[in-house]
Amino acid sequence: MALLAPFLILPIIELVVFVLVCLLLGFWSAIGLLLAGTLAGALLLRFHGIAAFHRIQRRAGEHPSDHQLLDGLWLTVAAFFLLIPGFVTDLLALALVVPPLRRALARPLLGRLRAYAAGTPPRQTPSEPPVAPFEPTGIPPGPVIDVEFEDLPPKPSSRP
Repeated sequence: MALLAPFLILPIIELVVFVLVCLLLGFWSAIGLLLAGTLAGALLLRFHGIAAFHRIQRRAGEHPSDHQLLDGLWLTVAAFFLLIPGFVTDLLALALVVPPLRRALARPLLGRLRAYAAGTPPRQTPSEPPVAPFEPTGIPPGPVIDVEFEDLPPKPSSRP
């Protein structure tokens, strides 16, 4: 349910902000701003995708740095936020376009990704009980079936 909360709350927040902007600027001005944001998102996504393609072609055989990958990820997320009609998502997108904010968001994400790649478990909050690795939780153990087997030699081929 916690994962669904932003998807349920965001449209309500967007609607409230849209009504406030309509009261402040007028209906048609608010619609024009929404259309401009969507157009900006489409252009950012298109030109960012083309620029990324050209960077990949120029650096064929080289591995991009973590920051280059995350910059591309944040710009793509910003473009998708701009495509969603709404002022709150547009503000989030504009925040992701600013390079210092992208770097500030990248630091904790890079730390978690590196820890995950190294095989260390993510930090758990004190309220969560520790979970043993590879141990199913909430599933009662089933019966143990003891089986003996032997390897048989391969059968000779019956085809000539």
